[in-house]
Amino acid sequence: MKAYKSVNDSNDIRLFRPQLNMKRLSNSMDRLCMPGSDFDHEELIECIAKLVRLGEYILMFVSIDD
Repeated sequence: MKAYKSVNDSNDIRLFRPQLNMKRLSNSMDRLCMPGSDFDHEELIECIAKLVRLGEYILMFVSIDD
């Protein structure tokens, strides 16, 4: 999952295509016959968003121009 700062608001952190990432993860788990491929996509996106907010200080060192 990619996270990045908004160009318009440096305090806003966005996830890059979270729904598509969840669908791809679920499909991959299905192909590999891994249990749990029917997980709640929205709940996991919410958990990842919380984790990103907790780790926001890491993104302070990344320049938008890089």
